[in-house]
Amino acid sequence: MKSIILILFYICITLPTFAQNCNCMEEYKWVKKTFEENDAGYPYYIEKYGKLAIELNNKKWEKEFIKTKDVFQCLTSLNNWIKFYRKGHLIVCLEDQTKSPPINAKQPIFPAIENNLAFNISTFKDYANSLPPNSMEGVWSNGIYEIAIKKINEEYIGFIINSKNPTWKQGEIKFRFPINQKLIERSAFYMGDHTPANKRFDSCKIIGSNYLKAFEIYWKRVAPAIKADDQLEIEISALSAKNPFITKINEQTVLMRIPSFDDSYIKTVDSIVKSNQTLLTSTKNLIIDIRGNGGGADRCFQAITPYLYTNPIRTMWIDFLSTPLNNARYDWIVKIDGFTEKEKQEFRDVKKKLDANIGNYVNLNDGGLTYSMDTLPTTFENPKKIAVLIDNANASTAEQFILMAKQSQKVKLFGKRTYGALDFSNLNYVTCPSKNFKLAYTTSRSYRMPEMAIDDYGIQPDYYFDNSIPEYEWIKEALKILN
Repeated sequence: MKSIILILFYICITLPTFAQNCNCMEEYKWVKKTFEENDAGYPYYIEKYGKLAIELNNKKWEKEFIKTKDVFQCLTSLNNWIKFYRKGHLIVCLEDQTKSPPINAKQPIFPAIENNLAFNISTFKDYANSLPPNSMEGVWSNGIYEIAIKKINEEYIGFIINSKNPTWKQGEIKFRFPINQKLIERSAFYMGDHTPANKRFDSCKIIGSNYLKAFEIYWKRVAPAIKADDQLEIEISALSAKNPFITKINEQTVLMRIPSFDDSYIKTVDSIVKSNQTLLTSTKNLIIDIRGNGGGADRCFQAITPYLYTNPIRTMWIDFLSTPLNNARYDWIVKIDGFTEKEKQEFRDVKKKLDANIGNYVNLNDGGLTYSMDTLPTTFENPKKIAVLIDNANASTAEQFILMAKQSQKVKLFGKRTYGALDFSNLNYVTCPSKNFKLAYTTSRSYRMPEMAIDDYGIQPDYYFDNSIPEYEWIKEALKILN
């Protein structure tokens, strides 16, 4: 039976404010024991770092755990301690995701200003149309909010004009930032419940004439109306995309944007690739932009693979660490909606094989093979050259896609080194006895290990884009090299 790989994710979110005490030292002892006995990567780290380095890291953080009583401080310390091993596919989260830490007491301090100022929209739009093209003042939109940015005293204030979010009304303040951008700690972006986001943002900046990047959002200028820069429009549409798309950007080049390989996008990716087959096979160059793509399911990129293919693709498989706790995950996997009865039986067979080999790494593939060589029946003349845009947010399945793509003679990688979270996978989620925390750790390892480690190292691009090339010029830079 060919190995069944489940790429599962756990997202830590925070909602209402909550405070709670805990015995952090006891929480740590449970997390440590569970991780050391069950994580597929732990034996590798003993070889990589040595027992002495591991023990020194433990002793360093045990001093913090002994004196920590607050559950949120304990959560932070546990994650800082465990990141000694790797930064991806390993995390401690709150079991109750409705709990969140109190807002940081060091909130931005602003001059007194009412939330609803007297604000005449039509008058402001007339004023905005008279502004110079480099002004931050004006009317801006991100598709959800239309905002009027007005200079008031030493601040820029962003007022709601129109909102698709019903919690926001016309005239309310959505964000504010100082004219002196060096005082960025005085910036504030107000969330859906009208409380300020508890994080630090980069300085706001004008991009070209028609875009403002503020609070990690690209805002397009509505007024004053300025002629669009076609290339910049392409760049920003890719950076701000929430869904996959394919578009022709010049006579020789098609852009494919895949912001995520999440399994919810499988049908969308399959559909856009199928409907654009003629375009893809009749155009010389293809840019595949996967920046920000943190992974998902391998199935999500299968429809793309034939257009990259030039020669058999070698894929390293995985084995699984068999422990009672790890094997128990299959008991809840078979209860997940969406699997056929045949697939559920396969999971039961997997568990039976694992249970028979407790304490060992188990190869679930027929014949004990450690890799596959996949040959496709067809190669396409076009696209002839393919640029894959990558960055340090690419992890997990995105890195698996990159490993596949870079074997093609057509493909080069452009951008920055990836995140590095692929060597150990197939997450298991277990709750601690106190019910305060949940630990997510891995149950499988790649047969690439240890000779070709990717975790914490990432995958290097063929063409490195240093910081002098802003993110909104990556497509333009790739086009230069392709041509």
